[in-house]
Amino acid sequence: MVPRRGSGKSLRVVLAAAVALVVVAGVSVGAVVEDGPDLAVASVEEWTALHDGAQPYADIRIESGVPITMSDGVVLKADVYRPVDASGAVATTPMPAIVTMTPYSKMMTNLIDSAMTSPPLQRLAVELTQQMNFTGTPISGFGDLVHALDGGTVQTVLGVDRALVRSGYTLVVADVRGTGHSQGRWQTLGAREQLDTREVIEWAARQPWSDGVVGMSGGSYAGINQLRAAEDAPAPLKAIFPVVPGSDLMRDVVAPGGGIGMTFLPLWLTSVNRSKLIPDVGSMLRGEFDWKWLEDRLADPLTNYDLLAQALTTHSLDDMPPALAEALDETSDFRQGILGHPERITVPTFVYGGWHDIFANSATTIYNKIPLSADIAPAPSAPAAPAPGPPDTGAAEGAAQADTPAPAPPVTTHPPAASEVAAPGPVAPAPPPALSEIAPSEPTRAPAVAQIAEPGPAIARTPEATVAATGPRIPAGRAMKKLVVGDTYHANPGAGQGVPGAPPRLDVLQRVWFDYWLKGIDNGIDEFGPVVLHEQGGGWVTLPAFPQPGVTHRRVYLSDAASASTDDSVHDGSLGAGPPTAAGELTIAPGLTTVCSRDAAQGSAGLLSVLDICAKDSRIAERNALTFTSAPVGAATTVSGPINVHLLTKYDATDGYWSVTINDVAPDGRSTVLSTGQLTASLRAIDEAASTRSPNGDLTAPYIPISVANHRPVVPGEPVALDIAVIPTQAVLQPGHRLRLDVFASNAPKAVAFRPMLDASELRPQHLLIDPAAPSFVNLPTDRPL
Repeated sequence: MVPRRGSGKSLRVVLAAAVALVVVAGVSVGAVVEDGPDLAVASVEEWTALHDGAQPYADIRIESGVPITMSDGVVLKADVYRPVDASGAVATTPMPAIVTMTPYSKMMTNLIDSAMTSPPLQRLAVELTQQMNFTGTPISGFGDLVHALDGGTVQTVLGVDRALVRSGYTLVVADVRGTGHSQGRWQTLGAREQLDTREVIEWAARQPWSDGVVGMSGGSYAGINQLRAAEDAPAPLKAIFPVVPGSDLMRDVVAPGGGIGMTFLPLWLTSVNRSKLIPDVGSMLRGEFDWKWLEDRLADPLTNYDLLAQALTTHSLDDMPPALAEALDETSDFRQGILGHPERITVPTFVYGGWHDIFANSATTIYNKIPLSADIAPAPSAPAAPAPGPPDTGAAEGAAQADTPAPAPPVTTHPPAASEVAAPGPVAPAPPPALSEIAPSEPTRAPAVAQIAEPGPAIARTPEATVAATGPRIPAGRAMKKLVVGDTYHANPGAGQGVPGAPPRLDVLQRVWFDYWLKGIDNGIDEFGPVVLHEQGGGWVTLPAFPQPGVTHRRVYLSDAASASTDDSVHDGSLGAGPPTAAGELTIAPGLTTVCSRDAAQGSAGLLSVLDICAKDSRIAERNALTFTSAPVGAATTVSGPINVHLLTKYDATDGYWSVTINDVAPDGRSTVLSTGQLTASLRAIDEAASTRSPNGDLTAPYIPISVANHRPVVPGEPVALDIAVIPTQAVLQPGHRLRLDVFASNAPKAVAFRPMLDASELRPQHLLIDPAAPSFVNLPTDRPL
């Protein structure tokens, strides 16, 4: 059972959100609870009221620039946010800690926090937000960005939620090595940086204000750091809440399909490298300036710009500079650093992603690979308080502890009742069923969140009761992982939440997730989901797994026969259940119409989504595309899962570049992108071991190594078959709507091929072959044939 969504809404600050969007694009013995009635069927109204209502503590105090010394002597700087009681005294009761590791500077976090706590700005925000309704206008996409404020974006993405801290948590926001005010050189998710994260977690657990239990919060890069920490979790780490994280960054954003992320990467690198050069002015005024910080910044002022420059200017793969050679070598430290392993995660994980996020390729994959059950599992014992001891700065002793991963907990295949166990571990892994195991069934619509049964009566809570009891209660059951995916970009996670029929705001979900796992409060979050998705073309749906059970991958064939659905494209072809009956050859040249496209919006983290004519309608982009469109569907048809586009192609040069989108075409002709994929022809080699296929042998999710070792130039004039992985999605085609495949020979400005491949393509026109003996097709996961 899943709690019903209510209508609770909190007010957010426009200025703070604006700063947050820029930063992200660049791109907290715990307080105990009274042994009262269980909230096993807690309503979302209760969750929202709990978060937004009176808290046990009146305010927070920030300890700025706290030094944390790593095992190699490098000093990281952190801001520590602690709750303060009504008398102004900082809380002395040990409580859980939340750690956020950010490369965007804790100073920016503090700036946003300051903006959020200004009453004049809050009033201004209320007035402005109330007036911002762009529905039905040509810039409704701008409204989608602004309404991330209603979804808890600022609190969760940047890790500052004052209500969470005031409820009885300590928040530690630390600058990643080589960024912000921390010493060292930025290693971009490398092994040393990951060791730093574990050492900071251990440091937080040993402080006198900590009860030894730690969670992690934050979005984007800070979300990735959470996943990496959970892959090799130190003992104190008990739960994480990553928002829009990535896992396979090479395929997410660095060079998906071999196309360099030309929109996002410059924005992101500029954001991090610019903010890391801003000195700690306070330390300068106090005469405590960190000269080691300055020495490190002068030694490496523009981290990773060399890779971007080399990828765009190196003409030959035979003489690659070091940074580019590392990027195109799967075994290099750089590639290993940006490749996550969610299959190693051992702590409870709540993942939020967006269908058009820059990390959309990873969101559902992360969830599916986490080897923890989404079902109810037995409850562990309440966390034991650590032995008392003096605080330290996390030097050699902390390093020794961080280097020793926690022992694996016992595994049980059949969860016993909570009363039958003392301290059980997670249940055995329960990955979603293989596609071959999913039998076709009668089509059914997944229930919307708003269709869930009414919740039970609200439970009265007071701040005094929250902190007055003798110890945390033990929940009756546990759910190990959760997933929410919104119809959002990287810059507006949570948009569309916190309203009737939708899931709670992100900050509300984060609060109950941490209360459940770090304080032992049985609030009903275990019964949420486990998979809650905004179905494109429809509304919010709750599923037991992703892809939606009951869908089947089916071939939908490309034909050059006209669909009579568009006059805008270079060629109007059709999609059908059978292969084409006649041969043909269609030609498409590289172009720039994709400057006005949803791919451009996605690549910019959503900043280019303000114009609906580009981000919500592909007809301008399609003026330089081959389009293939189905007949209108007669009934609601669900698309759920990964998609593969298999094309038979031909070239006039030794390389080429393809970009494809899967679109929902409305009766009025509007063509809305549901998902996207791209591929450099010479990098078409597939790693079979990492790929998946449907029962008939067709690829469903081809895995492209993107490496020099797998570089295969094409022979001009010879047919070449290739498979383009399309980001997994969830959508519904309403009756009368059509499915469309757009095929482009370029995808600027979102991505361009590495310079050696770009030169080899000579930017010549490319050819798509229509051959009844070797047909091109889309391997599409649907609950009924088109």
